[in-house]
Amino acid sequence: MSSKLLIDAWPATRTTASSRMLWMADGYAEGALVLCNAMASDDYYPQYTNTRVILHLCRHATELFFKGAIAVKSDKFPKIHRLDTLYAQYKLYYPLDQYQLKLPFPQTVFNPSEGLFPDLLDDYVQTHDQRFRYPIDNKGTPFYDTERFDVLAYQAAIEQFRTELNLLVWAIDSDWPAERLPIRDRSS
Repeated sequence: MSSKLLIDAWPATRTTASSRMLWMADGYAEGALVLCNAMASDDYYPQYTNTRVILHLCRHATELFFKGAIAVKSDKFPKIHRLDTLYAQYKLYYPLDQYQLKLPFPQTVFNPSEGLFPDLLDDYVQTHDQRFRYPIDNKGTPFYDTERFDVLAYQAAIEQFRTELNLLVWAIDSDWPAERLPIRDRSS
């Protein structure tokens, strides 16, 4: 059991809105990792609905990270939820390899117009923010999910995602020079 059972509120006067957004992203990523680790050790029941919770935390962490990082540079928070649009904006402000992180989702979520059949996945991308929060779309149709949740593969991917996100949150929030950030291997 934690020795800290009473946690102080986050004083709004001590941090910027973009900083809060970035650090909340880190909290969601850590929550996803904790739940995935618990599932891997049989402390969180390995069922489909629980995998959606883990993926929703990852997706929300990604969205908040992009929005917070964009706001650091633009002083505006995007009012959209599409990761492909947010990712494109993020890359405009942070084009260097040091600012790219390995995300625990297929690349098609971020670049739906690339690949063998451009824009075929547009509907999937448009509803990506809903797929892990709700069992059905806004018309009442169940989402058709085909991917399996490989607990150990996701555990490794989410651990890498959370580690890289934590470093980038700190670096962006503290205005750390890009040339002092490590360049991560993207070959895998």
